[in-house]
Amino acid sequence: MESETQAFQHRLLSVKLWPPSHGTRLMIVEWMTKNLTTPFHFSRKYGLLSYEEAEEDAKKIEELAFAAADELYKKYPDGDGGSAVQTYAKEFSRLMREVAKRGPTVNDGELADKARETDFDVSDDHWPFIDAMKAEELLKPLGEPGICYTKICISNISFGSDAANVAASILPSVKDQLTEVDLLNFIAGRPESEALEVMNIFSSALEGCHLRYLNLSNNVLGEKGVRAFGVLLKSQNKFGGALFDE
Repeated sequence: MESETQAFQHRLLSVKLWPPSHGTRLMIVEWMTKNLTTPFHFSRKYGLLSYEEAEEDAKKIEELAFAAADELYKKYPDGDGGSAVQTYAKEFSRLMREVAKRGPTVNDGELADKARETDFDVSDDHWPFIDAMKAEELLKPLGEPGICYTKICISNISFGSDAANVAASILPSVKDQLTEVDLLNFIAGRPESEALEVMNIFSSALEGCHLRYLNLSNNVLGEKGVRAFGVLLKSQNKFGGALFDE
């Protein structure tokens, strides 16, 4: 029994974590490609990569990360290769962040301002009051050329009249491409008169956009609030749905 136990322990100790199999490396490339083509905070700021570009970058990243980890393992072999695996993971994670921050590149004569469909999200969990200057800072990306925003989420940020007027100067430039708008809890803590004014401003700024989804929840609308959004709601011919929960 003792010899069998020792043999089993020897087999465990002989398991090598490095190098990864070819299949594992392919799975990592696929995983990185998926992540680089999924909208998240970096892509909202720097742009979303196409599948083709993301896949090409993922392959290069994996090769560089593998080379760095393999070099370490050859210099300092540690039995099972655990240190090499850690280096491999840290390196491809670091390079992924660099590519995400770099954003899409222009290849083969493509125009730099080629439209890219993506989401725009400036929601906040802390219900901050914002002024005109902060509104301009937050919403500035909407006015930049080259990105086709189809979904916007401006929730849990409290707009006053001045901030709403800034939004009104920017939103018309993108409203023709919008399909989803989320304005959950965007007037929190404002006096009723100002809240209704803000609703009217946003309603007029978005009038005529063709939405399939509109979220106006947690704004304590009531009849006055619904009327304040009347211009926007009446302009919808084929409307998918709206949320008005209190």
